[in-house]
Amino acid sequence: MKKITIFLFVLTFPIFLNSQVINIKTRSIRDVYQIVNQENNISSMFFIENKRVVSYLLDDNFATLDTLSFPRPDKKFNAIAGHTYNSNSYSIIWKSEDKNEFFIQEIDFKHNKVNNKSFLTEPLEKEILKTIQEKDRLIFVRIKEESNIVKIISFDSKNNFDNKNIDLSSINLTNSKNDSVKFKDIILENNNNKQNVIEVVDRALPTSLVKSSNKKKIYSYNNKILLSFDNNSYSTQVIDINLNDYSFNYFEIKNHLKTKGIKTEYNSFIIDDLCFGLNVSENRFTIFIKDFENKILVEKSFTSEEEITFKNSDIIQIGGEFADKRVLSTTKQFLRKVNSLNPSLSVYPLKNKYMVTIGSVSDLKYSYTAGMFGFFGSLAYSAMHNATFDSFLSYADRKVVYFNTILDKNLNQQGEPSEPIAFDKIETIIKRMIDIKYFTIFKKHENYVFGYYNYDEGKYIFRKISD
Repeated sequence: MKKITIFLFVLTFPIFLNSQVINIKTRSIRDVYQIVNQENNISSMFFIENKRVVSYLLDDNFATLDTLSFPRPDKKFNAIAGHTYNSNSYSIIWKSEDKNEFFIQEIDFKHNKVNNKSFLTEPLEKEILKTIQEKDRLIFVRIKEESNIVKIISFDSKNNFDNKNIDLSSINLTNSKNDSVKFKDIILENNNNKQNVIEVVDRALPTSLVKSSNKKKIYSYNNKILLSFDNNSYSTQVIDINLNDYSFNYFEIKNHLKTKGIKTEYNSFIIDDLCFGLNVSENRFTIFIKDFENKILVEKSFTSEEEITFKNSDIIQIGGEFADKRVLSTTKQFLRKVNSLNPSLSVYPLKNKYMVTIGSVSDLKYSYTAGMFGFFGSLAYSAMHNATFDSFLSYADRKVVYFNTILDKNLNQQGEPSEPIAFDKIETIIKRMIDIKYFTIFKKHENYVFGYYNYDEGKYIFRKISD
């Protein structure tokens, strides 16, 4: 087994806690993927080459415990969909280009071996496929167009395969025209110029306003999946699927501010069984927080002539005719921008607090292609990128207007100004660097780890960054 030299050094750049380096002998890296065992904080890094995968087992301080190389699967498996893990092994799960077949590579470092097996599912025709990575297991949500069936495919920590069909035809929902419709009709309905698009919200990451502007979302926490729909501005409609027995129930969180005949825009965000709602009209916007029993816990409303006091930052505009950030000085400016774009809000659990981001985003100005990533143009885009890449790229070529509000877990507004979070710090790092390749971002303990490949030196560098 080859020797790997690891060394630790502390940087003078104040946003870093420390850094760790893996010396890599290859220049053939095409992708990277990581798994963090949340129970013992042991990590496994996978460096994907054209014909093989090189894996490293790393301790809590990123010192190398072991390494193992093995052949990459057949080329029809073009991307890693996710992973599973247990106390004995780490598994990467590849998906085929047609998304109908999965190939599992289970890496057993203790016995220096790799177990391979494949699973074939029914053909994916006119279906939406969404991936949910839930700690040690991987879940796929398949929604077929013009069907009320939701299919849940899952691999548990021991790679046991489960496939369940959930019939939602008994549920009556309401579309944007306030007509009673079925689940399939809500899926097909356009929202913000998006048809058949559902965003998966990962609570471990800050959700961009681009993602949260979508009025169809999937949340996963506490062993359940929530499908939420804001197609109708009278309420947030929620389908709650229990992942233990695959039972489901339907409920609504009412937008009590909606008045018939008055044009308003509405969107919501769910976290910890709380619904944060944003209701916007021409001259007023209101933020409210409700529990799932429709009890109002917080409500803040501001007209275009009033100062917004429910904020812990300036009102910021990015993009448009202004390349850099611009501070908006009045509520009237904010409301005008919000009404002309797609209203959105997101909530990020920040230690023992919530950071609420409220604002709006424009539609994508250009196609999502290489060379249009703004300062991310030099990043190596990967078919195996994690969700954080989308979070960074989502604001490129868009106009974004927002402000931040900090609440404690009792939903009381905090007095201190909002500070840059780890993602803001990572953005600063990327702007200062040239030609970053194959980067990854993941959470470990209460810190984020930003990893990237230095091709010239043949090193993969990890930098710990805190919120």
